[in-house]
Amino acid sequence: MGKHKLAYYISLAIFFRDDVMRKFLSVSVMVFFIFIFLISTANATLLTSNILNDPSVIDFSQFSENQYSQFQDPVQVGDLVGFDVTISGQPFTGSDGAYLWNSNWGLIDNGSWNSGRNGYAGFDARQTGTGTLMFSFNNSPISSVGAFINDAPGHGDLLVSAYDADMNLLESYDIWDLAPISTPGMLNAGGFRGIGLETALISHFSITGYIPVADDLAFTTTPIPEPATIILFGTGLLCLAGLGRKKFRNR
Repeated sequence: MGKHKLAYYISLAIFFRDDVMRKFLSVSVMVFFIFIFLISTANATLLTSNILNDPSVIDFSQFSENQYSQFQDPVQVGDLVGFDVTISGQPFTGSDGAYLWNSNWGLIDNGSWNSGRNGYAGFDARQTGTGTLMFSFNNSPISSVGAFINDAPGHGDLLVSAYDADMNLLESYDIWDLAPISTPGMLNAGGFRGIGLETALISHFSITGYIPVADDLAFTTTPIPEPATIILFGTGLLCLAGLGRKKFRNR
């Protein structure tokens, strides 16, 4: 056995004889793996404001003069920001379907939208009850996405959902349950709602509701800030490490 290896093993033996250090190491390893577990599982967040870092924003302004209504095939909406982003609407019935325009859109108790928004997306679901606006990010997956949205209250759920490239559901939130939008009698009003992940997995983002509307679609590949609980947990880990070092030095 070489001198360096012998010295290494002797130092390890002396190190692990210290009971305080042994307990500290055990606790630190346990805390470390719990911390990693929290990071890996707390990977989805409902966004109720646009906290995205340097997002790309699609404002649908190119449709303020050229209106698409009740279309079935995907329509390109990412031209102005240089991304291959398309929108489609389901179901398509001939009377219900997706719209890209800036005309009047009634939201019943939540007021209405009009040309003051300079272009927006909507789904007429008066016959089918609910409809879905589906945005597809065809260049590459993103980590976070949201939009300024609204719909007519009292007619079922308002859902925002994220899917991967194979249309596997990543996360879905019911806005009326978790972060309702109330804009009685107001014009062009609503709220930002979206989904944030810590990794870029989102290839499709949908908004499902009764006559839902969406504007200023914002998305990014930059992860959202870590949840406060994880930050606090990490702070606690650092404090524990400092306490362990202090005890070791005092022996």
